[in-house]
Amino acid sequence: MQNVSTPQDKIITIGDGNPVYLYQAHRFGWTAMPQQLDSLFIEARVKEGAKFIAGEKVIFERNNSAEKLSFLMKNYRVIKNEPEYIIVGLE
Repeated sequence: MQNVSTPQDKIITIGDGNPVYLYQAHRFGWTAMPQQLDSLFIEARVKEGAKFIAGEKVIFERNNSAEKLSFLMKNYRVIKNEPEYIIVGLE
């Protein structure tokens, strides 16, 4: 996240409810389960200042939420699509 955002940018991290990804990214924001990711949830966070969504792809797989990963890639600007993780822009 440090390479694609500023310290002031708020992010949504995908995880199992653990805010460790926010801590590691040195950013403020929200943690979400893959199942929560729909247009309403994301737009509410954007109104609160969210600029990016970042998550490990294995979290989507573990939660049987591959369709949510596809949803993010189809509907938002893909910034990084690495084998282990994805970052999408919300602006």
